[in-house]
Amino acid sequence: REAITNVVRHSHATHCTVLLGARSIAVIDDGRGGSPGAGNGLVGLSERVAAVGGVVSAGPGRPGWRLQVDVPVASETAEPDATVVHPAGAAQ
Repeated sequence: REAITNVVRHSHATHCTVLLGARSIAVIDDGRGGSPGAGNGLVGLSERVAAVGGVVSAGPGRPGWRLQVDVPVASETAEPDATVVHPAGAAQ
């Protein structure tokens, strides 16, 4: 959502492509691009992605701008997510 909002607000793009992978997403536009320096949105996004072991890359494309987020496969030995809520009566 952060990437699409940036395309709409800042890029002046005519086209935006969203590529979804099993563990990645890329948002590519044909707008005017920008400087590769991180704004507050990219900093916050990078922090949230890093918290799950992922990586954000962003920078000029040809033309426009490209943002990519890659996250690792969740470890099978990881602790269960304490925030998971099971519906009443569901098998656990």
